[in-house]
Amino acid sequence: MAANNGTAEGLVTAVQEVHRQIKSLLNEVADGTDRERAFERLAKVAAAHETAEQRVVHPLTARARGGKSVAAERVEEEHKGEEVLDKLKKMGPGDPGFEALFSKFRAAVLEHAENEERDEHPILQRELSADESRRAAEEFRNAQSVAA
Repeated sequence: MAANNGTAEGLVTAVQEVHRQIKSLLNEVADGTDRERAFERLAKVAAAHETAEQRVVHPLTARARGGKSVAAERVEEEHKGEEVLDKLKKMGPGDPGFEALFSKFRAAVLEHAENEERDEHPILQRELSADESRRAAEEFRNAQSVAA
C-alpha cells in the first residue's frame, strides 16, 4: 500500500457520504415526523453500511500499519449497535420505551461515526493509493447494495 496524501476521492469519501445520510435519518427519527418510515429506512441503511464496512473497510484498516486495534474497536462498537438496533426493531417506534433507547442508540452511532472518521479514516488515507481507494470504494458500494 502506498500513501495517497489524503485524496478526497475513494473509500473514505464513500463511507462519509453514508455517514451523512445516516445522521440525517437519525435526526428524522428523533424529530418524530413519520418516525416509523424514517426508522425503517435508517435500520436498512445502517445495517447495509455496517455490513459493507465489516467486509471492506475494517479489513483494510486491520492490515495497515497501526490499524489492527482500531479496526477491532470499530467492529466491537458495531456489534453493540446491531444488538440495540435489533431491540429497537422488535419494540417499534410506537413502544413507550422506544424514544429513550433510540436516544442512546443515536448518541452511540454518532460517536461511532466520529471514531471512524478520527481514527480509522486517516489510516486508510495514508495507506491506500488513489487507485486502491477507488477500487475499495467500488467494493464498499457493491457490498452495501448486496446487503440492502
